[in-house]
Amino acid sequence: MLDVCIEGPNKGILIIYDRWDSDNQKFAIIHVENMQVMFMNKRTGLYLTILHDSDKNGAIIGELPLQNIRSQKFRLQ
Repeated sequence: MLDVCIEGPNKGILIIYDRWDSDNQKFAIIHVENMQVMFMNKRTGLYLTILHDSDKNGAIIGELPLQNIRSQKFRLQ
């Protein structure tokens, strides 16, 4: 289950964790354009963002306020 870590050294970073139905595991999927979406975390109101605008495998995904930037837009396949 996708989970935004809420404490410790990974706070604010997207992790994979067991399901426990907390709001930090719930996301609103917001349609943007051209089959792109943004994910807003229900607990924090922040948006999943590929940190440092990386396009490399293993990039870290965290959350930031809405900036409507490329690294906050995802394509579902």
